[in-house]
Amino acid sequence: TPARPLIQTEGGAWQISNLGKNENELKTGFKVKEKKQPSINLKVKFELPWAVPGQPTKYYLFYEKDLNYEIIKSDLNTSVIINGSPLDQGVNFGQTLNYFINYANKGETLMKDVVIMAVLESDFLDWSTLIDKNNGQVSGNTISWSKQEIPGLTEITSGAEGTIDFFVKLKTSAVVDSNKAYQVKSYVKYSVLGKSATGENQSNTIINKINSDLNLTEQLRYFSDDNLAVGSGPLPPKSGETTSLKVYWTISNNLHELDDLRISFKLPANIRWGGKNRSSVGEISYDSASNQIVWQIGRLPITVYKADGEFNLDLTPLASDRNTIMIILPGTNISALDNETGMPIDKTLPAKTSRLEDDKMVSGDGVVQ
Repeated sequence: TPARPLIQTEGGAWQISNLGKNENELKTGFKVKEKKQPSINLKVKFELPWAVPGQPTKYYLFYEKDLNYEIIKSDLNTSVIINGSPLDQGVNFGQTLNYFINYANKGETLMKDVVIMAVLESDFLDWSTLIDKNNGQVSGNTISWSKQEIPGLTEITSGAEGTIDFFVKLKTSAVVDSNKAYQVKSYVKYSVLGKSATGENQSNTIINKINSDLNLTEQLRYFSDDNLAVGSGPLPPKSGETTSLKVYWTISNNLHELDDLRISFKLPANIRWGGKNRSSVGEISYDSASNQIVWQIGRLPITVYKADGEFNLDLTPLASDRNTIMIILPGTNISALDNETGMPIDKTLPAKTSRLEDDKMVSGDGVVQ
């Protein structure tokens, strides 16, 4: 976005001119002259002038927001980036968090025996997955690096800088506990010559809220759990003949309400929609325009922590399918928007084949006859 001149009209008001209709970003900045408190609050208002001949100009408010910024005062400038961003963002259970720390001596004097500490406040980190090539010392929720781990921390001259990176995964799932914060709060602090790390020696803070634990269980069956046939036709499938199979979907969700919840996959060649569909919420149907099976749910309240559906698929192998294992479900996709974190959730399941891996009553290798 091209830079735009800000013309100060009065007090804390600036006029922005020549802003194009297709420009949706305006970057600006400010400095705090003196740190008197740990943070600063700003109230930003956008107003549109409305001039009437012969009358004073009026301003109409069309957007406002309160902003809170931490104030950093330190000779050693430290910053942290997670998954490529210095901003708060949503993350998923089981996801890897990639940390990148930068430190730079912005003062005029040499800094000796620096200790840098990364603080990761969360109940949902799997510390056994930590990968740190510098072998920092882990104590509780803190990783520390001193000159023993990083020789460059022995002395940091004026203008010198360095980086530290490490990786750690979130736990794959968790039991809902209203007393816990489903997030990871991360920041960096440091100490010099044994002095304790104060609030002024602290980096930016990133809060990664954890998206709702949305999961889809998918089963492709010829027999039910009661050993009753829910499919029909030859098994294993035979070329030129039709075999009907049942697909079972079960959605589980906790933590947050979801919007735009949708499950879908595209039918492979020689596989057709078999109907006999049922669902506890929303509707499962065949979209002929995209050749997809779609379970459209939309909003899923947190009170609905489980939903299920089923339908049939018909496969009629061709002669060219003989002696092969057919792909029947090519990788079902489940997507939604987490209302709490504001982040999309998107997952794709492994493919299912004529082996019928989920059906314990079926024997054989699923090779088409």
